[in-house]
Amino acid sequence: MEYLARPGQKLIEHIKNVAEFSARVFDDIQISDKQKLKELSKLIAYFHDFGKYTTYFQEKLNGKLKTSKLSNHSYISAITLATYLFDKNEHGYYVLPAFLSVFAHHSDLPDTGNEIPRIKTKETITEKDISQILVELSEPHSQRLKTLFQQYEDILKNFENIHKEYSLLGIEIEREYFTKERAIKTIQLLRKMLIKFEDEKEETKEDISLATQLLYSILIDSDKKDASGISPRDRKHIPDDIVDTYIQKLRTETNQMTEIREILKEETTKTIKEEKLSRLYNKIITITAPTGAGKTLTALNAAIKLRNKVQKEKGYTPRIIYSLPYISIIEQNLSVIESVVGEIPDYNIDKESYLTAHYYLSEAEEMKQEEFIDYDKYDKMQLFVESWESEIIVTTFWQLLLTMIGYKNRLMKKFYKLSGSIIILDEVQTLPPEQWLLIEKFLDLMSRKLSTIFILMTATQPMLLKEKSLELNKSFEVMFNKLDRTEIINLIDSKKTFEEIWEEIKDQEKNKSILLVCNSVSDSIEKYRTISRSEEETYYLSTNITPKDRFERIEEIKVKLRKNIPIILVSTQVVEAGVDLDFDVVIRELAPVHSIIQIAGRCNRNASKRKSKMYLLNTKESLAKKVYGVTAIETAKESILKYSKERIIPEKDYLELTKYYFHIIRERATKQSEADEIWKSYLNLKFQTDDAQRAISEYRFIKEEPKVSIFVIKDSDDEEVFQIFKTILNENDKNKRAGMFILNKRRIQERMIHINIERALKNLPPAIDYFDNLRFINKESLEIYYDLDTGFKYLEDEIKEQIIW
Repeated sequence: MEYLARPGQKLIEHIKNVAEFSARVFDDIQISDKQKLKELSKLIAYFHDFGKYTTYFQEKLNGKLKTSKLSNHSYISAITLATYLFDKNEHGYYVLPAFLSVFAHHSDLPDTGNEIPRIKTKETITEKDISQILVELSEPHSQRLKTLFQQYEDILKNFENIHKEYSLLGIEIEREYFTKERAIKTIQLLRKMLIKFEDEKEETKEDISLATQLLYSILIDSDKKDASGISPRDRKHIPDDIVDTYIQKLRTETNQMTEIREILKEETTKTIKEEKLSRLYNKIITITAPTGAGKTLTALNAAIKLRNKVQKEKGYTPRIIYSLPYISIIEQNLSVIESVVGEIPDYNIDKESYLTAHYYLSEAEEMKQEEFIDYDKYDKMQLFVESWESEIIVTTFWQLLLTMIGYKNRLMKKFYKLSGSIIILDEVQTLPPEQWLLIEKFLDLMSRKLSTIFILMTATQPMLLKEKSLELNKSFEVMFNKLDRTEIINLIDSKKTFEEIWEEIKDQEKNKSILLVCNSVSDSIEKYRTISRSEEETYYLSTNITPKDRFERIEEIKVKLRKNIPIILVSTQVVEAGVDLDFDVVIRELAPVHSIIQIAGRCNRNASKRKSKMYLLNTKESLAKKVYGVTAIETAKESILKYSKERIIPEKDYLELTKYYFHIIRERATKQSEADEIWKSYLNLKFQTDDAQRAISEYRFIKEEPKVSIFVIKDSDDEEVFQIFKTILNENDKNKRAGMFILNKRRIQERMIHINIERALKNLPPAIDYFDNLRFINKESLEIYYDLDTGFKYLEDEIKEQIIW
């Protein structure tokens, strides 16, 4: 009998391929017990699809049998692997990660204790005992065992054929493995091992928990790649001086900031060159520099030089993972990085091997003829992106943190790529303070155990693992002290209304470009209306308008600013980081200190003007507290008042102001008990939980609120994309549907807004066909639902005169 893994592929070939994939990835993995884990990873691969040898699975594959529990293969494969490992008695606690990897390779990592039931131990187990066990076990365990016993009977009928195939792998399986008694014994041994493991010292538990994530990640990635027919790609070299060469080609005028950028690059390069590599491992590297100091190029340059130093001295080549907090700022950073690596001669021939962007706006190369799309090929491309195969990966904090602190199948494919990588966290100050302690634990774990090198980068370093940090920019304090581009004017205790303050500032700052940043969409719309009544050159930005509108508007604003036209921009926090705008004056509603400092960096960025002012207001304190929390706002007020001298905070004091703020916030806002509870669950292999104890399944980088997605149609191009979107939604073939969506998702997403459901219900547009959570606004209904300046209409005065029949 020929056993198949899927139509057209022999099962033994698939098993061999997955084992070869799994072994090969260990070339780049840096972990203690590397050889032992490499061998275990091969065994996991050999057994992960063992259950496909049942007649039930083979008949399901050829259509003779409808899908049933008997054709499931993960549980039988996991139990058989555990039985084999217990028989060899060589792997200790690593049996648990092996069992879990196979058990969950088509699902998410579970609460291990829930999946290994308690079964009373007996010297000998009779048929009567087995019947009693099946009665006493709760579901799903009783049904799983009944199914397993039937599958084992089937395996024994074809044992000689299966034994022959496994002999080709160098694996000797025994008939005795497939008895009811042996299955019961394996479960008992797993349970006994788990209970003993829970009392082990923390370092042992770290090793086993990390090995679980690692081995699981390697298996599911290798399995999917072979199933998709993806072959490994050769690694690429990135020249040490590529950033230097790029900067030399840039034509920039010499000013204070260009000098600081050069000093920053030289300082970080010097530190990497002079520090022993052993000092850079097991450390959290930081790059602290003022806003506008060119941190993107500095970090990329540092990472490439460090990567080549590691390759020369350690013999492996780290990937560079560049992560950012917001999708809205990734495009700009990605463009810079692409311009740099684009200088490599074969970059245009093999882009994906050098650079990948993994976030929802990324897409494949545009294909003009939809009918010629090879969907299978495109799915491979997407799998390549999701697996982080490139030399440089640009991604979001969301993707990075939910992989590090991860358990979900789709996210965990790339977990093993974190080992030995250089990971940049740009704008690290945006990490929520209440998550610092948990994030610290995983940063520390991976730097110690996986040789991952983290580079934290910002103008306002939060207090993350300060005792383990190594600053690359030794001159950062001198840099901050030299700068005098801006000053904060403290108006937070003013009793005047916004309108009164606005008129005063406008009179003082005549013929100057002004940026006003608000704390909510509704407040920004109200202030925009107030200002735009009397000011012609007034613009608006927030997530209330489509990404396409935002990108176009930002480019228009840049042109006006370069021409020194005194425009006014009213915005939300969407301009806080990574948006390269340079105004004469900034006005900011009260916010956390790091947000205030970031927004101060949106004026006089290049020190090319006289000192610019940033006016700090507090006209809606209750709103600020609702958005950022009471602790953050009270601490910000306390910090601002402490450093204000006659209502002014000069730029040279920004660094000390930020340090003071983060010191207080760490004491007040971090959640020790929550971090400890999730960490304890992780160390006990409790990746999910149904009980009161927290597990990493409860970790959320962003608190997700229910939202309604709305497609906005303003012109014929939008209409064309909308029709494609509808075609995708109504496609019955799920593989084709997925391929079509991935191919078109950037064009779709940049025309969509995602509105809080409570807000959307005030003025809800019609549904797209029968998809209730997907809505659309066509050209004819723009006046009802979408303001061309401020976006989605939901404020009462916007909709009160509208009657929709």
